[in-house]
Amino acid sequence: MRESFETSSNQFLPRQNEVFLKPLDGFVDSLVFFARVLSPPTQALVDLLRNDPGLPGNGSWILFYPEDPELLKKLQQEHTRLFVSAYPELNPSPFASSHLNPKHPQQTLQEIEALFQIRGWSYEGGRCDRLEVLLEAGSQIGNEAERREFLNRYCRPWLDDFAEQLASRASLPFYPGLLGAIGELLESELAEEEE
Repeated sequence: MRESFETSSNQFLPRQNEVFLKPLDGFVDSLVFFARVLSPPTQALVDLLRNDPGLPGNGSWILFYPEDPELLKKLQQEHTRLFVSAYPELNPSPFASSHLNPKHPQQTLQEIEALFQIRGWSYEGGRCDRLEVLLEAGSQIGNEAERREFLNRYCRPWLDDFAEQLASRASLPFYPGLLGAIGELLESELAEEEE
């Protein structure tokens, strides 16, 4: 059973050390799964990749090296290089506000922070407009129309551009493929709901 990110103190806590569980077949569970895979890599992630190629997105995004003892190290280095080491000038930026409102990103960040406050959520791990935080936040919205509106507003519009920019900087196919799978999930699920 998936845990809510609303803990007893209503804090949204990153789950970087949590054991990965394969998501159930639902859209919400896939959002949570992808949010966790975007977090810094752990041995649990590597074990999952090695042992279960039938993951969301038909497994096409998975870097599958069952015999590579350096896989965890490679993924950690790639994650750091793409998402951490260039901060605060990450290019491409994993922050929604940088893409949705490049001239005034602080306005979009404040809008997202206000949504978190309205729902009683807090995020202690940095900015709440990071893609993985937004995916998991979207998973916590119980009303389907509100979830659709949230994901269409804060994730879907910039994901393709971000994936394309990231692909040009990535040295491994893992993260570009992962973003492609997330984009396909959002496109297929949200397009179905629009019809």
